[in-house]
Amino acid sequence: MNNLVALLIRMLLLVTALVAGMVFFALFVFLALGFWLFWSGRLLWARLTGRPVGAWTFRMDPRNGFQQAYRSVWSRAPGAGGNAGPSRRSDDSDVTDVVPRQPSRPD
Repeated sequence: MNNLVALLIRMLLLVTALVAGMVFFALFVFLALGFWLFWSGRLLWARLTGRPVGAWTFRMDPRNGFQQAYRSVWSRAPGAGGNAGPSRRSDDSDVTDVVPRQPSRPD
């Protein structure tokens, strides 16, 4: 009896895996067919209108990302953006000067 139940469970798992594989394969074929139809329609439209088919490109300048980050940091800095207001630290009474000394010789 145990062998029969084990065989039925293995067959059920095998059929389930095969059906799942066929579903994924059908999904990928459907996606590829949709992409092909879209691309062919684009080419046909370009041919009908007489316009050249341009490549799909993503125009990106790496400097823009750096400049955006640089501007965002400096826009939050105190006194940035033309704000000529007082600095955050207005009390300098606790600041001490350092007295310069000659370096000592190692012994």
